[in-house]
Amino acid sequence: MKTTAGTLFFGFFFGFFMLLSFAPQGFSWERHESIMPWVISDLPPHLATVLGAPLGSLPSAQTNKAFYQNLAKTLTLNPGVVLAEPMPSPARPSELLTGSAIDEPDKGMDENLEASADPENMRQFMGGTQGVTSKGFRHMYFGGMKLGHPFATFQIPTHAVGLSPRRIASLSLEAKNLIKSGNIYWGTRILAWAMHLLQDLAQPFHAVQIPSLEMVPWGELFNWPPSKAFSTLVSETTRTISNYHWAYEDFTLLLIAQKDLRLSECLKEADKKKTVRDVPKNLDKDYPGQLALAVAQASTDLGSDLGKAELELFGKGLKFRGVDLPKNQGTPNYAELSIRPDLLDARQALLAVNCKALSNAIWASRGLIDWAFQP
Repeated sequence: MKTTAGTLFFGFFFGFFMLLSFAPQGFSWERHESIMPWVISDLPPHLATVLGAPLGSLPSAQTNKAFYQNLAKTLTLNPGVVLAEPMPSPARPSELLTGSAIDEPDKGMDENLEASADPENMRQFMGGTQGVTSKGFRHMYFGGMKLGHPFATFQIPTHAVGLSPRRIASLSLEAKNLIKSGNIYWGTRILAWAMHLLQDLAQPFHAVQIPSLEMVPWGELFNWPPSKAFSTLVSETTRTISNYHWAYEDFTLLLIAQKDLRLSECLKEADKKKTVRDVPKNLDKDYPGQLALAVAQASTDLGSDLGKAELELFGKGLKFRGVDLPKNQGTPNYAELSIRPDLLDARQALLAVNCKALSNAIWASRGLIDWAFQP
């Protein structure tokens, strides 16, 4: 049978439509706990006071287990998850925010949910319905393809997908209500969950499907036999985009672990984007959702710069067959990449993106804390 241009066109876009069904999404910033010291540093006096106030006696493990089961119903979480007690035991809200609670949304509460949790069937585009990737629809938001910026906002499907802004809004409101009622412990713990999702959106891969079309292994289209070219392109694009996603997060984590002075200094003086800082808090209950959308837009604005910087630093080797970072195959030597003289310009370009992305995460997190603890 002859393959017409129309068939190729349809097949190509159908393949990319299906790409999202298998992409291993939702890996966030690797460990959110690592950036929380920046979030709570240099807070305004009124916030420093409330976060430094003693929590008093902590609820027992059995009480916390029962409380989570109630939350699983009201917030549509996976009831089968058993959350560990935050370690060490927090004495004040600041310790709860900077401890393990911030990473609890990656411990299964948003995974393997019933179909009723996804009435718009977004999971088919954002990681599937089972396994670790099934949380992607709550941890990402792709705002839709914009005709004025077709390459920077390229995505399939072209309309907005992802529940992250809505989840941030519902978690934040639950947290604020608990804080107002005097349950500071659980109010702060749930606030950390909302903050986790907000920080996820500050990672450009959670708001931009493909930061650079050069990351796509287009050569797969010309492999033989033609009948398998599109399916191969889909699977190989999933692999290569995941590689660049992981490489970006792993390299950022290395810089944080090394206490890289360049990163520390730029965060102190980072450009505080108006879209993130100036969302008016008088929006009351609408503030968290609007803040989330602002962070997602700021990440979209960074997408193309991130794609270019990654290609310069990591090269095109992450597209090679056999390189699969989620499976620990072909992992780059990040320590070497962080000091090679010939990659100085590439590191500075990626550092500039990191400064803005992490600054967005930090300033948005502070805004959410301020909003949640307002009387």
